[in-house]
Amino acid sequence: MQAIKANSETDGLERSFRSVVIFWSILLLIYSAYCGILFDHKHYVEQWQLMLSGGDPWSTDNTYGPLHNVVGYLFLIHPLAPKLFMVGALLFANYFLFEALTRRRGLTIKFLPYLLAVPTNVLVLGMGLAFGLNDVLVAALLIFAIFARFKGLYSTTGVLIGLAALMKFYPILLLPFFALEYEQGKPSKISWSLIIAGSIVFAVGIGASYLVWGPGLFRAIANGAERGASLMSIFADIPRLGWDTPVTNFMARYNALFVLAGAGIVWLLAFVRRWNWLESAVLGYLAILMIYKVGHQQFFMPWLFLVAALPLVGQNSSDRLSFLMIPMAIYLSVFHFAFDLGTNLMGNRAEWIETRAGIISFPILLVSLLVGMISLHVSHNQNKLRA
Repeated sequence: MQAIKANSETDGLERSFRSVVIFWSILLLIYSAYCGILFDHKHYVEQWQLMLSGGDPWSTDNTYGPLHNVVGYLFLIHPLAPKLFMVGALLFANYFLFEALTRRRGLTIKFLPYLLAVPTNVLVLGMGLAFGLNDVLVAALLIFAIFARFKGLYSTTGVLIGLAALMKFYPILLLPFFALEYEQGKPSKISWSLIIAGSIVFAVGIGASYLVWGPGLFRAIANGAERGASLMSIFADIPRLGWDTPVTNFMARYNALFVLAGAGIVWLLAFVRRWNWLESAVLGYLAILMIYKVGHQQFFMPWLFLVAALPLVGQNSSDRLSFLMIPMAIYLSVFHFAFDLGTNLMGNRAEWIETRAGIISFPILLVSLLVGMISLHVSHNQNKLRA
């Protein structure tokens, strides 16, 4: 009887939390509408207006993929429609993430990474929900890709990641991580159907973009590769501090190659050491953002949701990794507070944001990555001993 009563109380608590999440989501959608057009979303509006008037959407400062333009057609309904669609998609996906976490793991201490990475994280609340940047749609698509991958829907997973890459290009690098799979006592395998599906969606999207809007997208891709280092990237601070060398200049100039190399190294370790696909995606994504010279904090929003989803794996290694990523999640929250809210409260942006953000961010990123890799290495060895 006591067990039945305890289960009933737990179910009641979870239902109450679900109601809170629904209410929280509705309030945030209303708040997003109330905030209007802010920050980079102002540039989105200019790009969409140019596109809708028949101009080349990539002739100004648009460095996004063709899905960004497709979302822009909602502007014909209302100027806020694209923003509310993207924010609404994230809130919708987040509800299912919350539902899955409570159903599979319960409201235990394992829920803490989700709380710190998503509903209380200033970066998600600010850049994501108040500003409505298009990274929120990337995050929503990746959340649904995670659900599809857990259900064994490999092609669907690839399609969703391909769509995310048509909004912001870098998610295409996650395809090999999501494609990792292994069975106990058997060699690691790669789900080629996942990679092929994602690649086809991405290629078709690029081709369709060329037919509709012309070759401007290719100029945008080239310009994106040549963009200068910014904000959270160590490559932005090195010249300001007079620490630049031929080596660092070479790494900044050919940054895309080093991003690919960093992602490839993590993937190879994951393949050889038989890491879970979501664990490897979290660390691979972190390596990409650490090396990428365009260091904007909004790029980390989808990563935060991947961290929040780690307990769904149901392994001690994944639970441990989610907790090890908490300091990075807290840092991102503090960073965005200093970047935006701190500016509004104190009248000027914190000096370290302007002049030292890259130097401060890099060691935090590097330590998070190394600690995560060491943790998975130890877990792998422990599993071998048990076997």
